[in-house]
Amino acid sequence: MPFFFSPSSLVYAEPGFGAAYRTAGDAVDESHYYAYGKWEYGIYHGAFAYEFAALDSLYRLSRWSLPVALLWTNFGLRAGYGVSVEWIPSDAFWTRHAYDAGFLARYGVLALDIGLSGFADSPPDAAASLFWSPSPGFRVFGSFAHDSAVVGYSLRFAFLRIDFAGRIPGFAVSIGVNFGYAGWKAGFNRRFGGSDLDWNSFWVSKSLKK
Repeated sequence: MPFFFSPSSLVYAEPGFGAAYRTAGDAVDESHYYAYGKWEYGIYHGAFAYEFAALDSLYRLSRWSLPVALLWTNFGLRAGYGVSVEWIPSDAFWTRHAYDAGFLARYGVLALDIGLSGFADSPPDAAASLFWSPSPGFRVFGSFAHDSAVVGYSLRFAFLRIDFAGRIPGFAVSIGVNFGYAGWKAGFNRRFGGSDLDWNSFWVSKSLKK
């Protein structure tokens, strides 16, 4: 999902910008708003992502991150820094500093990302992601953390792209549809199953690739 910004986006996303909205189902009043963008100049890649979240009148979050990467033909290095500001209206307020770093490797249609991420006040978490794209219309991907794994694929038909992913344990499914034309893309995604909340997501983006 485009709004689910990750360090791997520095490699796989085209230069551009976008915005997204995500809302919870199950009669829960929780909403997330996103803005994001990515640029590249030779081996230099960079991005930004911003998120604002609200849960009823109980909780607020404002978070931004700035990842950068050096990417050569077959490998690369990345790092990022961000700040997460969270508060309970008329009550508590706290700030956390986030970081991530990793190694990128590519060989033909196969790409791998291995890294660490976390907050300054807690131990880091290790994660990895793998992408295989044997043709422009087909891509398989997976992400793996210490407590879960997500595996899925994308199918592209002219102006239409369909995304499917499944997570284990606590099995959950994500299905998305993306329409694109003249550099513009708009899409919808629904995630459901497991013990999590259901989520509906909407996004629009613009590619700056010539």
